[in-house]
Amino acid sequence: MERSISRNESVTQFRHLGSYTSSSAAAQPPLSSSRSLSSQEATLVAGRSSSRRDRTTFTSDQALKLKLEYARTDYVSRHRRFKLAATLQLTESQIKFWFQKRRAKDERIEKAQIDHTLR
Repeated sequence: MERSISRNESVTQFRHLGSYTSSSAAAQPPLSSSRSLSSQEATLVAGRSSSRRDRTTFTSDQALKLKLEYARTDYVSRHRRFKLAATLQLTESQIKFWFQKRRAKDERIEKAQIDHTLR
């Protein structure tokens, strides 16, 4: 039989281990509020590596055309993906991932509606 441990017991039990900050957070100098962070510094503070590329922001025209294509078919062929990428000035990978994320979003919405009707 397992005994549940209260939060106070666990904190007391592990107090000898020191503070709860990670070694990487402790190694960073404190941020000065007198200057703003560069985008690279902000990325490092946020915990991401600087080699990670920025998130793609689709224009309203690109998003509209992707949504229209998705309304036609929720799976896009490689040939159609190539044409869309050229038309929208995006990479094929960006098109592929947009469709993949949109299908996941639709599944989430559908599941939430089913859960709501069962309650």
